[in-house]
Amino acid sequence: MKLPLQFEGSYDWARAQRINLLVFVAVALLGWAFGQQYQFLIGTCVYTLCCGNLSFLAGPPLFRIASRYRGAALFSFLIAAGLVLGVIGSSLAALILGMLHVFPDYSFVRTFIAGSRIAFIVTPVVLIVLYLYDSTRATLENRAVELEKAVESGSARLRQQDEEFQKAREIQRGLLPNQIAQLHGYQITGAWQPALAVGGDYYDVLSFGDSAIGFAIGDVVGKGISAALLMANLQAAVRAYGSDKAEPRRVCEQINTVICSNIALGKFITFFYGVLDGGRRKLTYCNAGHNPPILVRDGAPIIKLDRGGALLGVFPDWQFEQATLDLLPGDRVILYTDGVTEAENAAGEEFGEERLEALVRLYSSSSAAEIQSRLLEEVTRYCDGNFRDDATLLVIAVR
Repeated sequence: MKLPLQFEGSYDWARAQRINLLVFVAVALLGWAFGQQYQFLIGTCVYTLCCGNLSFLAGPPLFRIASRYRGAALFSFLIAAGLVLGVIGSSLAALILGMLHVFPDYSFVRTFIAGSRIAFIVTPVVLIVLYLYDSTRATLENRAVELEKAVESGSARLRQQDEEFQKAREIQRGLLPNQIAQLHGYQITGAWQPALAVGGDYYDVLSFGDSAIGFAIGDVVGKGISAALLMANLQAAVRAYGSDKAEPRRVCEQINTVICSNIALGKFITFFYGVLDGGRRKLTYCNAGHNPPILVRDGAPIIKLDRGGALLGVFPDWQFEQATLDLLPGDRVILYTDGVTEAENAAGEEFGEERLEALVRLYSSSSAAEIQSRLLEEVTRYCDGNFRDDATLLVIAVR
């Protein structure tokens, strides 16, 4: 395996002189420490410039050769090459010092021998440091390029996932009623606030002619795509089994059978289904483990619609129960998911059922649309818009 070397072979004069200066300062400090004269400093400077620049000039071809080796063989080659360059650099430095007449009794051989001790240290060190520097720089540049590609790839995947989530949200939005079926003498509204792009909350209103409607609300455990897929199964089952002649308990049993055969271990659905007979003002319902809807009536305690049975998707043979209520003018029925009551403020306190019931009583004389709007505004303000879970409301007002 070759070393990650990408040396371009160009001579960087400024960088060479910076390294030469550092080497010269280091040797000069040692010379001062041992009391050397100014001739030593001049000689050191000349030797450093000659041998250092020679190392930089000869470095690229040496590096290309050295890239074939690794480990001890690599550094042995660089040291050997450095010693050869040291001999050449020392000879050049000795000639220059002779031309400058720095030493009174100049002798080429004596000057060469005296200065070569510096050259034989400087040149291999410069070569090795330069090689390690370029190798490290090349490695870091390669890693930077790889990191940049990884970031670009990750960003592209995130954009793609975001687009897919948006499409999934549009599909899920399409599964919820675009226009809520109305019944003479009643007002019915619904709202859905997902915590993520998609979620597991569900509500629906089914029209059974001019005198009856079916309505449902559900909450799939969990969030995201898996919850949305279960929610789609639930919506299809409700549309398949819900009718004006089907009792709510029977609808829940049929849906439970379907869900139990398709749901993963540890998953479940809370569900509420009711049928409203508008002419007789009767509400028949079955609650399959869902947050009990509340019925508010002037001058009477709040009624919770909790009759029914177990969660969907847990017990395949569960026998559900149902109950029937007579509705009066002015009654308000509020169905909700736990994303409403479990919304938390900055202190970690939940909105809770008591606040919800108090607000419903406060706005009990308002229209269904106003009650829904007020409740969502209060909950959103309470949690500062940071919903932990999907929040869904379905409001029925009796005129």
